[in-house]
Amino acid sequence: ETPAPRLLICVDVSSSMDSDGKQQNAFLAAQAVALAVQQSGGEVVGLLFDQCFAVSTNEDASPLFAPQPEWSMVDGTSFQFLPEAWRRWHQHQVLLITDGQGDAPTALPHDRARTSAIVIPDGNAKYLRPLCANVVTLDEPRLLPSVLATLIPRTAVG
Repeated sequence: ETPAPRLLICVDVSSSMDSDGKQQNAFLAAQAVALAVQQSGGEVVGLLFDQCFAVSTNEDASPLFAPQPEWSMVDGTSFQFLPEAWRRWHQHQVLLITDGQGDAPTALPHDRARTSAIVIPDGNAKYLRPLCANVVTLDEPRLLPSVLATLIPRTAVG
Protein backbone atom coordinates (compact mmCIF):
# COMPACT_ATOMS: atom_id res chain seq x y z
CA GLU A 1 0.00 0.00 0.00
CA THR A 2 1.33 3.39 -0.97
CA PRO A 3 0.69 6.31 1.38
CA ALA A 4 -0.85 9.45 -0.11
CA PRO A 5 1.65 12.24 -0.80
CA ARG A 6 2.15 14.97 1.76
CA LEU A 7 3.55 18.21 0.45
CA LEU A 8 4.54 21.58 1.90
CA ILE A 9 4.65 24.18 -0.91
CA CYS A 10 6.57 27.33 0.08
CA VAL A 11 6.15 30.34 -2.21
CA ASP A 12 8.43 33.39 -1.98
CA VAL A 13 6.31 36.56 -1.76
CA SER A 14 9.15 39.09 -1.37
CA SER A 15 9.02 42.24 -3.51
CA SER A 16 11.56 40.86 -5.99
CA MET A 17 8.87 38.36 -7.04
CA ASP A 18 6.61 41.25 -8.19
CA SER A 19 8.32 41.69 -11.56
CA ASP A 20 8.07 39.77 -14.84
CA GLY A 21 5.01 37.77 -13.80
CA LYS A 22 7.08 35.72 -11.34
CA GLN A 23 4.48 35.74 -8.56
CA GLN A 24 1.62 34.90 -10.90
CA ASN A 25 3.53 31.96 -12.41
CA ALA A 26 4.64 30.76 -8.99
CA PHE A 27 1.11 30.80 -7.62
CA LEU A 28 -0.40 29.24 -10.75
CA ALA A 29 2.10 26.38 -10.63
CA ALA A 30 1.69 25.90 -6.87
CA GLN A 31 -2.11 25.83 -7.23
CA ALA A 32 -1.97 23.25 -10.02
CA VAL A 33 0.28 20.95 -8.01
CA ALA A 34 -1.82 21.43 -4.86
CA LEU A 35 -5.00 20.49 -6.70
CA ALA A 36 -3.37 17.44 -8.30
CA VAL A 37 -2.02 16.19 -4.96
CA GLN A 38 -5.36 16.77 -3.23
CA GLN A 39 -7.24 14.99 -6.02
CA SER A 40 -5.01 11.96 -5.55
CA GLY A 41 -5.93 11.87 -1.86
CA GLY A 42 -2.81 13.65 -0.67
CA GLU A 43 -2.33 16.52 1.74
CA VAL A 44 -0.94 19.96 0.87
CA VAL A 45 0.09 22.77 3.18
CA GLY A 46 0.62 26.17 1.55
CA LEU A 47 3.22 28.48 3.08
CA LEU A 48 4.05 32.03 1.99
CA PHE A 49 7.41 33.50 3.01
CA ASP A 50 9.69 36.49 2.84
CA GLN A 51 11.38 37.61 6.11
CA CYS A 52 8.67 35.69 7.97
CA PHE A 53 6.20 32.99 6.97
CA ALA A 54 2.46 32.50 6.99
CA VAL A 55 0.22 29.43 6.89
CA SER A 56 -3.51 29.12 7.42
CA THR A 57 -4.84 28.21 10.84
CA ASN A 58 -6.12 24.97 9.26
CA GLU A 59 -2.64 24.21 7.87
CA ASP A 60 -4.07 23.58 4.42
CA ALA A 61 -3.42 24.80 0.88
CA SER A 62 -5.57 27.94 1.17
CA PRO A 63 -2.64 30.46 1.23
CA LEU A 64 -1.79 29.32 -2.30
CA PHE A 65 -5.25 30.46 -3.40
CA ALA A 66 -5.25 33.79 -1.52
CA PRO A 67 -6.05 36.95 -3.51
CA GLN A 68 -2.99 38.84 -4.76
CA PRO A 69 -3.26 41.73 -2.24
CA GLU A 70 -2.73 39.16 0.54
CA TRP A 71 0.53 37.80 -0.91
CA SER A 72 2.83 40.50 0.49
CA MET A 73 4.11 40.50 4.05
CA VAL A 74 7.32 42.09 5.40
CA ASP A 75 9.68 41.89 2.37
CA GLY A 76 13.18 40.53 1.87
CA THR A 77 13.96 36.84 1.58
CA SER A 78 14.97 34.54 4.42
CA PHE A 79 14.95 30.76 4.67
CA GLN A 80 15.21 30.81 8.48
CA PHE A 81 11.65 29.47 8.67
CA LEU A 82 12.77 26.08 7.35
CA PRO A 83 13.87 24.44 10.64
CA GLU A 84 10.44 25.12 12.13
CA ALA A 85 8.73 23.92 8.94
CA TRP A 86 10.83 20.75 8.83
CA ARG A 87 9.88 19.90 12.45
CA ARG A 88 6.24 20.94 12.16
CA TRP A 89 5.59 19.03 8.92
CA HIS A 90 8.14 16.27 9.44
CA GLN A 91 6.39 13.80 7.12
CA HIS A 92 5.95 16.21 4.20
CA GLN A 93 8.05 16.72 1.10
CA VAL A 94 9.07 20.40 0.97
CA LEU A 95 9.08 22.47 -2.20
CA LEU A 96 10.48 26.02 -2.32
CA ILE A 97 9.61 28.37 -5.19
CA THR A 98 11.86 31.43 -5.04
CA ASP A 99 13.98 33.91 -6.96
CA GLY A 100 15.95 34.91 -3.94
CA GLN A 101 18.94 34.43 -1.86
CA GLY A 102 18.74 34.91 1.83
CA ASP A 103 19.77 33.78 5.25
CA ALA A 104 19.89 30.01 5.26
CA PRO A 105 19.87 27.61 8.20
CA THR A 106 21.82 24.39 8.44
CA ALA A 107 19.88 21.41 7.13
CA LEU A 108 19.99 17.95 8.64
CA PRO A 109 20.53 15.21 6.02
CA HIS A 110 16.95 13.90 6.39
CA ASP A 111 15.50 17.39 5.94
CA ARG A 112 17.70 18.17 2.95
CA ALA A 113 16.72 14.86 1.31
CA ARG A 114 13.02 15.77 1.34
CA THR A 115 13.46 19.38 0.21
CA SER A 116 13.49 20.63 -3.39
CA ALA A 117 13.66 24.13 -4.85
CA ILE A 118 12.86 25.86 -8.07
CA VAL A 119 14.92 29.00 -8.57
CA ILE A 120 13.53 31.49 -11.07
CA PRO A 121 15.37 34.48 -12.57
CA ASP A 122 17.37 36.27 -11.23
CA GLY A 123 17.95 33.85 -8.39
CA ASN A 124 21.13 32.03 -7.47
CA ALA A 125 20.92 28.29 -6.79
CA LYS A 126 24.15 28.20 -4.75
CA TYR A 127 22.27 29.51 -1.70
CA LEU A 128 19.77 26.66 -1.86
CA ARG A 129 22.02 23.69 -2.64
CA PRO A 130 23.00 23.17 1.05
CA LEU A 131 19.28 23.09 1.94
CA CYS A 132 17.85 21.03 -0.92
CA ALA A 133 18.51 17.65 -2.47
CA ASN A 134 17.07 18.89 -5.77
CA VAL A 135 17.50 22.40 -7.15
CA VAL A 136 16.26 23.39 -10.59
CA THR A 137 17.13 26.77 -12.05
CA LEU A 138 14.74 28.13 -14.67
CA ASP A 139 15.62 30.71 -17.29
CA GLU A 140 11.98 31.66 -17.82
CA PRO A 141 9.39 32.00 -15.03
CA ARG A 142 6.67 30.93 -17.50
CA LEU A 143 8.26 27.43 -17.59
CA LEU A 144 7.57 27.00 -13.88
CA PRO A 145 4.30 25.05 -14.17
CA SER A 146 5.81 22.49 -16.53
CA VAL A 147 8.87 21.72 -14.37
CA LEU A 148 7.16 21.70 -10.99
CA ALA A 149 5.71 18.21 -11.29
CA THR A 150 9.15 16.69 -11.93
CA LEU A 151 10.29 17.59 -8.40
CA ILE A 152 7.36 16.04 -6.56
CA PRO A 153 7.56 12.31 -5.90
CA ARG A 154 4.45 10.51 -7.10
CA THR A 155 4.55 8.10 -4.19
CA ALA A 156 6.09 8.10 -0.79
CA VAL A 157 7.59 4.90 0.50
CA GLY A 158 7.43 4.52 4.24
